[in-house]
Amino acid sequence: MISSTLAPPRRTARTPLGNPSEPLLREGALHDTTLLITGCNTGIGRELARQSLAEGARLVFTCRSREKVASTASAQRSEFLRAEVSGYQLDLADRASVDTPGDRVEMDGIEVDALILNAGVHLPFAQRITADGHEVHH
Repeated sequence: MISSTLAPPRRTARTPLGNPSEPLLREGALHDTTLLITGCNTGIGRELARQSLAEGARLVFTCRSREKVASTASAQRSEFLRAEVSGYQLDLADRASVDTPGDRVEMDGIEVDALILNAGVHLPFAQRITADGHEVHH
């Protein structure tokens, strides 16, 4: 038998006027767990982050640029007001960028319980070479 580990649909608290406010954080399956998820600003990574926060996880995430880190952190903190969220820049097409997040997470004293490698690079049918001289695959 295969069991699903997907969280139930997000429930929100409602103000007397019926406007959504803070989602109800609960001590779900991921309570007291720190997850590091790469590529959290769109798509599957964004939804993984949302579901993890809804289940009570502490979130460490990466995005390709500082701007994406800032906007993603802002969106997550506005949706989950009491959530613990830390974001770092990580561009897999830039070798110098790859070592930095791990070092910063360690320097910040964050202990990661699980790593979800979601980041990827999508390019339309074209060849692209990184600054380090490697081909970016699509």
